[in-house]
Amino acid sequence: NTESFSKALGFEQNFQKYLGGVTRNTTGHIIKAKATFIRFFGKVNVSAITKTDTSSTSKGSPVDQFSLRWETSLIETLTGLNNSSSGYQLFPNVAKSFGDLSTEAIEGDAFIFGCGTAIMFVYVQLMLGKFNFVEQRPGLSSIGICCCFLGLLTSYGICSGLGLVFSPMHAIIPFLFVGIGIDDMFVIVQCHSNIASREAAKTMSHLEIMSLTLKSAGVAITITSITNIIVFAVGAITVLPALKSFCVYCAIGIASIYIYQSTIFFAALSVDQKRIEKRRNGLLPCIRHKDWAPNAVSQRNLAQEVFVKASHYQLHWGGKVAILLVTAGLGSVGVWGLTQLRQEFNPVWFIPQESYLAKWFNANELYFPKEGEKVKINIAQVDFNNELPKIDALVRRLEEETSILSNVDSWYRKFKDYSESNNLVNETHGFFAVFQDDKDRFYKILTQFLFSPSGAKYRGNFNFMQELVCGEAASEILVKLLIYKYKSTIIYKT
Repeated sequence: NTESFSKALGFEQNFQKYLGGVTRNTTGHIIKAKATFIRFFGKVNVSAITKTDTSSTSKGSPVDQFSLRWETSLIETLTGLNNSSSGYQLFPNVAKSFGDLSTEAIEGDAFIFGCGTAIMFVYVQLMLGKFNFVEQRPGLSSIGICCCFLGLLTSYGICSGLGLVFSPMHAIIPFLFVGIGIDDMFVIVQCHSNIASREAAKTMSHLEIMSLTLKSAGVAITITSITNIIVFAVGAITVLPALKSFCVYCAIGIASIYIYQSTIFFAALSVDQKRIEKRRNGLLPCIRHKDWAPNAVSQRNLAQEVFVKASHYQLHWGGKVAILLVTAGLGSVGVWGLTQLRQEFNPVWFIPQESYLAKWFNANELYFPKEGEKVKINIAQVDFNNELPKIDALVRRLEEETSILSNVDSWYRKFKDYSESNNLVNETHGFFAVFQDDKDRFYKILTQFLFSPSGAKYRGNFNFMQELVCGEAASEILVKLLIYKYKSTIIYKT
């Protein structure tokens, strides 16, 4: 079909762009298509938006509840039709889809995080305690991990109170905090073990041993914590809001964990050490083992034995050569891999691949590879009579970017063609000079253009102070749009 004028819309329209996977006959006419798409346009009732709706950051721009319910019903209806015997596959994509699916994916990781926390608890218990009734430390391990979550709660509370954004990237913060907090725990406990095993410690009081422990371990965890805080603080100077928020969250959280581990956990270690000295059960402190003696297996430090033996091999000349060769090999592989590094971004990675939205992206890339991503430019509070030359330069510059832009649909270009082809401006004075001399002329011609077949499609791109009336000069423009499309290619740097 070669028809390009829409009788329903009243202006020229390229209907072929709505078809994908087309098959043509010998004359070039389309006889079959594998895919098509339908666009739904809605208007948000701004007066119905409540404060709760406005503060909802997961929905992006403010939207009323009626529009959200309509989008939900649309998704349920279209995805439900895929289970019927219609022979069609329908993949919806509405404004709330990406936010809902990415949030659902993050919340789905809560179970995985719970399992990971349980595994970490077992690991901490194995590392801090020993395999006997008295020297096991389930209580101390629990307090240490709770300090990590307390730091997480502090970070979330302070940063949320400051109004910082919370993006999908922030979902990895709990895992980061648990790792850093557990490292501080190991340093403190190992320092205490080293001091308590000294010969001089036999004549020291409990208070003196704990003081020396904090003196030694405090320096180590302070240096590492300050280093981590500085790294994230430097990252917070980026211009990217989500990355800046992530770095601030991490910096505050690490500082909080440092304080909690050096106070709460250290105090718990002191209490737990007194329990061990009184030979009370690690799981049930009310039970005291009077004739208790640690078994031989629990007193072995397997990790220490392994590193002691490894040190003998490392100090041998053969071990030194092997270490140098392995280091050189790993370094060479690292340099080669660095040359293959690519920086890419694809929003589809933030949603489950089996979701309806991921299928929509896949189908869109398969059947409409030239469609690209639509981008809108909002321009507000502009003196059009004097600023038209700048708008003309902007549109011309966008049209010249053919390497990355597939289409520039500008109302201004059609407006200029309409004004000149219908002799609405005096060519002797120049297109821009006419409107600078007569400011009302621009708004009169703009009204004619927006009610004409060639300009009707752009009427929704304008937001006027007053209702647009046919035959009358348009009122002052609050916001107008320029629309262009990127080509569907992935841009990356090497």
